Amino acid sequence: MKSGDINWEEVFDGCDWLHLSGITPAIGRDAAVLSIESVKKACEMGLKVSLDLNYRKSLWNYGVAPSDIIPQMMPSVNVLIGDPATINTMLGLDLPALAQYSQPEDLEAPYSELVDRYKDIECVGMILRDVMSAQHNKVQGVIYHKRKIASSRIMEINPIVQRIGGGDVFTAGLIYGLQTKMSSSEAIDFAIASSALKMTVEGDYSLFRADDILDFLKNKALGAISR
Repeated sequence: MKSGDINWEEVFDGCDWLHLSGITPAIGRDAAVLSIESVKKACEMGLKVSLDLNYRKSLWNYGVAPSDIIPQMMPSVNVLIGDPATINTMLGLDLPALAQYSQPEDLEAPYSELVDRYKDIECVGMILRDVMSAQHNKVQGVIYHKRKIASSRIMEINPIVQRIGGGDVFTAGLIYGLQTKMSSSEAIDFAIASSALKMTVEGDYSLFRADDILDFLKNKALGAISR
């Protein structure tokens, strides 16, 4: 697919949200051009735009760096998923960044600086992960929303059945929370619970409905079988 192949007005008709992964513009020049086109048109048509900065070094091999492409998308982005180090790599910035984050408050300074630079960003988020082993993690969600840090409860997964997909489901849960007008705390709790539950099942996608996740958060019927 190349520029001009997609009728964005037709594609976005009746839609209210566009989500992209940082993997998409990494796979080639045409995909990068289409990614830039898509977010600009979505913004023009009044859609919310979210971007998960999945950095895959091995894919950026067609002669450009992420910092050549992603900044062109950023003026259209409202919700961003990424840690400060990844944001620096993909946007060519120099935000204060730690090798490992353990406290939600540590993210306030870099996220605040990012939002100062890109005024249309409403929310920035990531997962804090305490790794005891490949099968045993503690996770906590953090978002910077409305100029305030909000963090989820800490969830412990032991054993992890399949970690792949946990980040995507976190993002999906956060988008759902924001779309359904949850508070910042409710949205980040929903997002991290979505991710934690996903890691308890095989495959790279979630088997849980919104009601399942909400019941889990309310500690309803824990350990019981729902038939």
